[in-house]
Parts: sequence; C-alpha cells; structure tokens
Amino acid sequence: MAKLADLQDHLPETIKTLIAQTQQHQSLRDQLRDLLPPLTRDALSYCMIHQQQLLLFVTNSAMLNRLRLHQYQLLQTVQATHPQVTEIHYTLSQQENNTPTSVHPAPRHRSPNADANSIEQLNALAEKITDQPLSDSLKHLAQVLSKRS
Repeated sequence: MAKLADLQDHLPETIKTLIAQTQQHQSLRDQLRDLLPPLTRDALSYCMIHQQQLLLFVTNSAMLNRLRLHQYQLLQTVQATHPQVTEIHYTLSQQENNTPTSVHPAPRHRSPNADANSIEQLNALAEKITDQPLSDSLKHLAQVLSKRS
C-alpha cells in the first residue's frame, strides 16, 4: 500500500493543505500532551489554533477541569511558537470520533402536567380514532398523564 507522502504529489492543493494542517494539529497536540500528567494527557483528544484561541478538545468534563489547572503552562508553551494566542477554549469531544459536543449539556425539561379535562379529551379522541395503534398510543398517553396529576 502506498504511503501518504508518496500520494501527495497527485493530490489537489486543497487536500495537501488539509493534510498539512492536520499534521500541525497533531504535532501541537503531542507537544502539549508531553507537558501533562499521564491521566490528563490521554484526555486531550485534539487541539488547534484558531485566530487568538487555542482550542482544546477533551474527552470528559472531569479531565477538562484538571486540564484547566495546567492552563498557564499550556498557554506559555503555545505562545512560544504562536504569540498571537491569548486564550484557551475547552470543548468536550467524544473520544471515538472527536466530534465536539457542548460543554454544558442542554437542561432537561420536565413535561408539563395535564389537567383532568385534557386527559378526558385524549381518552375521547382515542375512542373516536379508527387507527388502532394511534388510539392505543393516545390511551397510553392519557394514562401516563393521569398518573402524574
């Protein structure tokens, strides 16, 4: 199988640029990982520089908090080669595919309670509907809502 370096002569310029950027990001990640304790090192899945920010993708929130303890050291190291970087931004990512997720998960919204009239209307509608699966679903919904009230 041909190596990537052998294939690069035949790739479009955009792909070559993306490969170079990826290699830079990996090199930066490896450089930063060398500064960290082993447990925290493994949690740093990806990093990159965007404008004036060092973006760090971390596998879990506990490690994100630990990584913040090393923030000054990380920033100094990056500023040695990228003086434009002035801050660090942390993002949670899934370890398997490095897909970023929100640092703050969306709040769970509790379903509102239904009043007795709404439950009666659901039951009445369920009786009138000829589609059996839909009718059963409405009856089940009415039953669940009546238990909450």
